[in-house]
Amino acid sequence: MITVIIPTMWKALTFEIQLTQLCNCNYVDEIILINNDQKNTPKYKILNHNKIIHINFAENIFVNPAWNLGISLAKNNNICLLNDDILFDINVFEFMSQHKDITLCGLKMDSTDADLRLVETNERNLGFGCIMFLRKDTYTEIPKQLLIFYGDDYLFYKNKLNGYKNYCLYGCKNNSIFGTTSNSTSLSKDQHEFNIILNQGT
Repeated sequence: MITVIIPTMWKALTFEIQLTQLCNCNYVDEIILINNDQKNTPKYKILNHNKIIHINFAENIFVNPAWNLGISLAKNNNICLLNDDILFDINVFEFMSQHKDITLCGLKMDSTDADLRLVETNERNLGFGCIMFLRKDTYTEIPKQLLIFYGDDYLFYKNKLNGYKNYCLYGCKNNSIFGTTSNSTSLSKDQHEFNIILNQGT
């Protein structure tokens, strides 16, 4: 089974649809919802579903710390890190349940492939920040100085550094709206911190 981790500030208009699809998916049995804006939590009925675990915060802890927290709490070894603003082919969970040995793969957003497939890659693309599949037992915690940006870059970098292969997920139809919750911190600050990490080789 797969644990899905979703940080949210409730700005994505399609989030209720996404949650409903996840709750109805037979390959997902745990959804860890990192609520970064508790006071604005909507009254979606689906939020009462028994698959959903609510982790509430009065203030935004930001996406990378939320990923770290969610993975520390996950009961399953196979994890999906998911943005709240993307709708996608839910059959991807059945596909990934057949590839539990993959330590890191991310969405290839502009793929026109008709069928789902995994392709080894040495380059992290934009889709990794929308949907990533990974394993808890090979996860390296994202450094605390990276708040929103470069978390996916760090995981990509560390997975390869630790001797594993990175993959792109092709053929997953999707519709994402970038930037619904990513304007609260400085891109340049996170870029600077990530460059320091790369230069240190850690």
